[in-house]
Amino acid sequence: MGVEETLRLLGATLLLLPGVLGGSWAAWYQPDKICAVRGSSVVLPCSYDYPATYSGFLGMFTYTYTVQTVMWCHNNRETSYVYHSGGDSISPEYRHRAEYLGNKQKDCTLKIKDIRTADRGTYRFRFEISDNGGKWAGDTGVTLSVSELQVKMSPSGVNGAVREGDAVILTCDTGSCSSTQTQITWFKNGRPISHTQTPANTLRLNPVSYRDSGDYSCAVREYREYQSQGFTVDVYYAPKSTSVSISPSGKIVEGRPVTLTCSSNANPPVQRYTWFKSSDMLEKKPSLFFANISSGDSGQYYCAAQNRIGTHNSPAVTVDVQYAPKSTSVSISPSGEIVEGSPVTLTCSSNANPPVQRYTWFNSSGDAVWEKGSGQSFTISNFSSEDSGQYYCEAHNRIGTHHSPAVTVDVQYAPKDTSVSISPSGEILEGSPVTLTCSSNANPPVQRYTWFKSSDMLEEIQSIIFDNISSGDSGQYYCEAQNRIGTRNSPAVTVDVQYTPKSTSVSISPSGEIVEGSPVTLSCSSNANPPVQRYSWFNSIGDAVWEKGSGQSFTISNFSSEDSGQYYCEAHNKHGADSSTAVSLTITGPAKWETVLLPAVLGSALCVCIVTAVSLICARRRKAGPPVEESNTGTQSPPSDPHSDIYTALDIRAVSAEYDTLKFSQHSASNTYTALPSPAQSSEYEMIREVTGGWTYWGQKEMQEKL
Repeated sequence: MGVEETLRLLGATLLLLPGVLGGSWAAWYQPDKICAVRGSSVVLPCSYDYPATYSGFLGMFTYTYTVQTVMWCHNNRETSYVYHSGGDSISPEYRHRAEYLGNKQKDCTLKIKDIRTADRGTYRFRFEISDNGGKWAGDTGVTLSVSELQVKMSPSGVNGAVREGDAVILTCDTGSCSSTQTQITWFKNGRPISHTQTPANTLRLNPVSYRDSGDYSCAVREYREYQSQGFTVDVYYAPKSTSVSISPSGKIVEGRPVTLTCSSNANPPVQRYTWFKSSDMLEKKPSLFFANISSGDSGQYYCAAQNRIGTHNSPAVTVDVQYAPKSTSVSISPSGEIVEGSPVTLTCSSNANPPVQRYTWFNSSGDAVWEKGSGQSFTISNFSSEDSGQYYCEAHNRIGTHHSPAVTVDVQYAPKDTSVSISPSGEILEGSPVTLTCSSNANPPVQRYTWFKSSDMLEEIQSIIFDNISSGDSGQYYCEAQNRIGTRNSPAVTVDVQYTPKSTSVSISPSGEIVEGSPVTLSCSSNANPPVQRYSWFNSIGDAVWEKGSGQSFTISNFSSEDSGQYYCEAHNKHGADSSTAVSLTITGPAKWETVLLPAVLGSALCVCIVTAVSLICARRRKAGPPVEESNTGTQSPPSDPHSDIYTALDIRAVSAEYDTLKFSQHSASNTYTALPSPAQSSEYEMIREVTGGWTYWGQKEMQEKL
């Protein structure tokens, strides 16, 4: 490092030591305390000074000072600046709000726009000299306080409440800041108010009106978006503009819902509504509701609205309920009994709003109705039996129509045209509801209806009702109509109750024990109307079911054990089906061969045993006698040998062809005889058994035990 550079660094160091130089290093803030309203702009006045030159060591060289960088910092934060002439490290909060109004000579004034609450604190100015000449900052700085705008009312009321007619002054309070420094704009319900009063921070409402009620706020004129918190002016006043509305509007027709509603403008709101009809007090509620308004509700209505400030009545409204004719009636002249050939006059009367515009006359007989004429009165100059019937009139206006009750003008007669009707018509199904109704034309009307089934009287009523008709209700029905003049019976009607098959059952033929191989017939019986149209047969074993056939009878011609099981039938007609209870078919008697063949076999076996025994005895007797000769039967005798025991079997085929018992055997050393096997022979019926050295047979007793 050279000597010159070393001296420059030493000079820069000495610059920072107080009293070393003769020049003035200073920064001034006038005033050093400033108040600003949130949302306004504030200017921080500032000036500074520094020596123009610096003489080097022992006057050997001289430097000229030049300000290179100026900056403002907030609350001693030197890493983030409010303003920096080099544009470095400027806080985002101030980048577009801080404006440097000074220069790099003597003026260091700063302007901050759109003041915020966070801007409170101390601001200090700092500058740096070029060529490492050093840096300097003002010691004290300037202190900025931020005040919030607030609306205040005089005289003060509870929650801003005042009475209509009072004098009210609203003030936009700037707190500790001077109001003369700030231009104020007033707002009501968020909209600016045209205001020319002075001072600008006051708003006079004198006298205050109910129209002045609302939320008031103020803001710095340049920054209207920063309005003060709203202050509600609540003007109290007695009810006014009280009125009655009718819903629905237009004509009021009887029977429809109508609502009278009382409306009023008041603050505090109306506490009580009172309704009046003419001078009569009705109810105390906001609305008068008629669910079905009637002609008796017509009249003059008004309401009174009341709050704690006062009361106000509405104008009266007229409720004119219009209605169709009613209370329509017919009067007969002359009264009493009508004599055939005399004149009769009928007169119609009715109450209507608007009045009746047209009268129409009708005559009814049974279900037939004829229009007879018009006008309020109707006259029959020569009354006859053909004119008998029910007469009524019909009154018309533009709202509607009403007819009178019918009056009877007639010659009296006994019931006629008596008939029975069945409802519903068509097929009658068991279990359905059925009504039989008796009808008759009579004058005076029928006084008693009597019902009959065949010749049995049932009950005295116009209609017989079967809630759940059954097959037992089938039959011939008729009714009898009676008045004080006479009686007339209706023709009989047939009630044919149809039903699905029921009481379905199976019968077995033959009854009793079932022998294997014999025929078995199952018959299905069922009660149905209409009759059964189809029978189906089923066989079940366990959970398995097979359809076996159809028809009322089902025959198994050769019953075997494979046919055993549960059998049932199903009967069908057009209304449904019904199944019988299952019957069990099993073989319960002996097999057919046992009942027929067993006695024959036993008899044949017994004969064979007897013949065999006799033959054996005879053969042994001949053993000591002369030689055996050939018999005339053609049976071959064995050769004569004194040492042989040869026996001849008897040919008994004439006894039974099925039982060949013995067969001749050739001579052998073992003297063996062989029994002939037969396919039809059973081990239970074995008569003779082969043994070595001779024959063993059973006597009668042993035979019986064996069998």
